[in-house]
Amino acid sequence: MGKAAWGEESETFKVWFAAACHRLKHQPPQKTVTNLRLLQPKATSEEQAAPIDSALHYVHDRLLMLNYAHFRRRSYPIGSGSAERGHKVVVQRRPKGAGMR
Repeated sequence: MGKAAWGEESETFKVWFAAACHRLKHQPPQKTVTNLRLLQPKATSEEQAAPIDSALHYVHDRLLMLNYAHFRRRSYPIGSGSAERGHKVVVQRRPKGAGMR
């Protein structure tokens, strides 16, 4: 959303993005959605407004899944590393073992 509003290389985007990531990781996701809604008026064209609206809708539909602060308090992993590692061990290595077809 920030890329659409300011452009990926702008300093404004970089500062906003760092703050948005920190907020999403440490605060309830509703605060992030509130902050994201502030980007809607910054869209000056349909090319800017469409990705902002689409991303806002995506995030709003997944609020329960994005409650990273809640998951971290309960010591749940919030990254995909364990799933990626499981795929590599179970799906890739086992079929490639000796005698496996």
